[in-house]
Amino acid sequence: MKIKEAQTWAIKKLRESQIEQPEISASLLLAEILSVAKSYLMLNPDQLLTDNQEKKYRSWVLRRMKHEPVWYITKHVEFCDQDFVVNKNVLIPRPETEILIELILNQVKNKKLKIKSPMQILDVGTGSGAIILTLAKQFGDYSSNDSEKFSTNNSSHSSSNNKYYASDISDKALQIAKKNADNFNYRTKILFKKGNLFEPWENKKFDYVIANLPYVPSDKMSELSLDILNFEPKIALDGGKNGLEIYQTFLSQATDHLNKNGRIYCEIGDKQGPNMTKMAKQFFPKSQVEVIKDYGGFDRVISIQNS
Repeated sequence: MKIKEAQTWAIKKLRESQIEQPEISASLLLAEILSVAKSYLMLNPDQLLTDNQEKKYRSWVLRRMKHEPVWYITKHVEFCDQDFVVNKNVLIPRPETEILIELILNQVKNKKLKIKSPMQILDVGTGSGAIILTLAKQFGDYSSNDSEKFSTNNSSHSSSNNKYYASDISDKALQIAKKNADNFNYRTKILFKKGNLFEPWENKKFDYVIANLPYVPSDKMSELSLDILNFEPKIALDGGKNGLEIYQTFLSQATDHLNKNGRIYCEIGDKQGPNMTKMAKQFFPKSQVEVIKDYGGFDRVISIQNS
């Protein structure tokens, strides 16, 4: 079977299974098997697949026909130009979450944050570790040749001494986060702990607290696409009644864990800005609260600055 023939077959099968944008899935899966860029498929339509390649492609397309996400099939996804391992135990990092990363980096660059180095940065509900690892890399704190062990010694104020923390309620999610940290050579730079919200961080305070917690209202879960509903972990999606139950607990605990002038950044649902702002003011009455919209004009991130 040639590349073009394989794609034509896959697109037909995926379309019959009502997979959205079947052409994209067909191309991504085949490009992964051939270890080439998608553009290569267009430039080499008559290249023959080996028997093993064709067999694997057929099996992957059959999995995709059942709405299994492409990234779970290939076992990795690109986020902020970096490659992350994923599986069914973690949410797939999405482009919307990159807005959160961009916001933090821009505020640091523009010196809008009155925080002295070294910074204490916590990622609550880390999942794949994509957020905390991206921040560590973007802040330029760690190189592949750095063997510095994690330490709570704050005697130095150089940016290279920033401290990174990450936690998750799921053991299996933490395994993936640690695997990604290993792949980045960042394992010794980030302290990982298991626990619910701030439970693992008793008596510890932070300058940045980032959280991408469940925010889908329970009565809206059934409206999610089959890709998400049938495969991604429900524990990372269901935010309870009105979608903000977990965030309410999170904010109530955060009051004891945020340094003066520290900031909280949370990813939220597309219409949750007003309710989340009200909740933030309840727990941080003197704070500055800002809702940031995504590129579609929907609420996506809330920033809370302590004072």
